[in-house]
Amino acid sequence: MIVVCPTSHGGHIEHAVNLASASADAGKDATVVSRRGSREYFHRTVPGVQIVELFPDLTSLGLPRVVGSVAALVVENVLLAVYLLTRPRSSVVLLEEPRFPLACLLRREMPALVLFVHNTTNHSGDRTLWARAQNRMQRYMSRRLPCVVHGTPQRDALKASGVGRIQQVALPGAGIAERHASAEPTAPPELGESPGDDFLLCLGEIRANKGFHVAIEAATAANRRVVVAGGAHDADYLRRLEGAASDRVTIVPRFLEPEEFSWLLEKTSALVLPYQGFSAQSGPLARAMSLSKRVLISDNPALMDQVKNYPLATIVGASDPTAWAGAMQDVSTGPPSDNSIGDVASAPSWTAVAAAVHRAARS
Repeated sequence: MIVVCPTSHGGHIEHAVNLASASADAGKDATVVSRRGSREYFHRTVPGVQIVELFPDLTSLGLPRVVGSVAALVVENVLLAVYLLTRPRSSVVLLEEPRFPLACLLRREMPALVLFVHNTTNHSGDRTLWARAQNRMQRYMSRRLPCVVHGTPQRDALKASGVGRIQQVALPGAGIAERHASAEPTAPPELGESPGDDFLLCLGEIRANKGFHVAIEAATAANRRVVVAGGAHDADYLRRLEGAASDRVTIVPRFLEPEEFSWLLEKTSALVLPYQGFSAQSGPLARAMSLSKRVLISDNPALMDQVKNYPLATIVGASDPTAWAGAMQDVSTGPPSDNSIGDVASAPSWTAVAAAVHRAARS
């Protein structure tokens, strides 16, 4: 299996490595094709998995954001097409992101292509020309390639848009990437020398659609400590959060190292996801559930689908700070007791995800 992931850090590259590792465990070839910097980010060898840094990192050129995005799209499409045209036709290629229309156009000359549809719409909420172009690429590719999705709302949205070949499989919360990170958990330095473990945690890219402003307002009212951590792609929204933050709020506005991500989830009293416009399943939520953590989530259809039958989930109205404050006050400090955990559903596996990709390729 060849897993194509043009993101060199964060959840997507870990998703790709976990999936490739499951393929390697099944005795199949396993390659992750990614961007320069991915090996440094992962910085551990995974048996049977090769990481190929095919795509250059164009950020060093200092181009305006839209120009850089378009340049990266063109360069990555050409490089991937040339690379895949030299691979054995018997290979299975999973495209982790819908940004490769050239490979899709040339699919009859390629190995079997499968598209992973994480987000059924661009959940940044942007109405820009670039966001519309991304949505068009996904529509073009999803109607021509077999697709794999994690959640029922995503599957139903694809069906409604005319997509016929869909495999649905649950999102695992733990794989080899998480096992490596858990071996050496590290507190983010922004938390100070004695970070403690009585804090609520908001994880994800810092964008307005994630609703972190609601969490900060609620945490202040509930007098609970909250940590907000994730890459900051919207400078205006970050300034808004910083202006609303009290001394009980710590903001870590950057991509976390895997060991930091692991430390935060292992130590937190509860994961808080007040996501608003969001049409994917959440990697942090899957990881928290695999650790039997309490989770407070918004009444977002994708998130509610993900936590069904999970006994430690509390669902709150997305834009109701009073309800969020009440839910936060109800969270006790420290890990949940054995009695409160109950029968957590058996964990999804990356082996099942790899099998779904192969089924999709055969379709």
